[in-house]
Parts: sequence; structure tokens; C-alpha cells
Amino acid sequence: MRSTAAWTDVHKIKSDSLSNICVQNCLIIPPIRVNMCYTQREQPYKKQTEVTTMKRENAFFEEMKRVGHAWDNERRAKLEQRREIEKTYGYCSEEYSNWLAENKDIPFPFTDGANKAYRAWAGSVQDELEILEFSDLLWDREVADFVDTLRKAGIKEFAYTGKSTALMENIHQLAAEGCTMTGLYTRIKKEFWGETEIQGIRFSVN
Repeated sequence: MRSTAAWTDVHKIKSDSLSNICVQNCLIIPPIRVNMCYTQREQPYKKQTEVTTMKRENAFFEEMKRVGHAWDNERRAKLEQRREIEKTYGYCSEEYSNWLAENKDIPFPFTDGANKAYRAWAGSVQDELEILEFSDLLWDREVADFVDTLRKAGIKEFAYTGKSTALMENIHQLAAEGCTMTGLYTRIKKEFWGETEIQGIRFSVN
């Protein structure tokens, strides 16, 4: 039986086949990163007296994390149940067929757009950035949910640093969803092999 604690009605539901779910790609927990030092560069269009970072606490995104963990725990429990049935009764058994019929789909609790918004926030907090930084590609079906999730989380501004061939299309799609370009974004990322300049566009979330 599906645990009701793992689901919340503030999120859209996306179904996916159990056999096609990849834990590393679907989980909303960001990957472990090497600890690096970052510095913020003063923006020419915005006077800054000191470098500030985003708040580490965000109730909406923390709830997404909790729901994601609960979903993964349920998924793991069901997979273990399947392994036990396979071991005890075999693949051709009625028990195994019944399990497959009952557990054909385990819906992931968030859309891809919402998931990308969470990962952008989690990564930005981990890197202690000034504002939320997003560098991924947004597909057409993801843009509305991405922006809607930022609004629900109370995010007022973000930097888009993507370099995909769909960059211009994404900019227009973000504008269509109510986001406004407010200026340029630049920061210096210090890595073991030297410094890298990260460039992007600032957006306000209206």
C-alpha cells in the first residue's frame, strides 16, 4: 500500500515505469560535489557593498526533499519485495505476475520542471551563491512548472547560465511565463586548475 506521507497535493504527479526509473537521475537530491571556493564579481548594473548568499532554509524546497526521500524509500521497499518474490516463487509464478500488475507504475511526485527548480536551488545553496543559478536546458513541457515552482518557493530572482542551442528559445519561454530580464550575471568560479568565468542573465520572477 502506498504511504500517504510520500505524497502531497501541492505537487503535480508524473507517472513512470518502475523498470525505467533511474535513482541517480530521478532523485531530487543533488550529486556530491568537490568542495570549491567561489567568489562573486561586482555587477556593473547593480551597486553592491558586500556579497550576500541565498538563505539556506526554504520550507517549500525542504518539503520537496522530504517527499522525494519518502518516495525513494517506498520504491526501494517495493523492489526488495519483488526480489523476495523472485527468489521464493520465480519469474513464472502467479505471485510474481500479481506483483507486477499491482506495481506497474510508481509515480514520481514531481514534474521534470519542478525537479530542475529544486536541483538548481539545492546546488546554489551548496555552492553558497548569491542567487539561485540555473544552467540546465528547459524543454517546452518543463518551463511552466519550473517557473511555478520558483514562485511557490518564494524565489524572486535567479540567474540563467545555460549555453545550450535552445538558450534563446528558453529566454522567450521564461518571459512568456512572467519572468523579466533584469541584467547580466557574472561570477568567478575558482577550481583546482584555475578560474572560470560564469556568465548568464538575471531574471526576476514576477
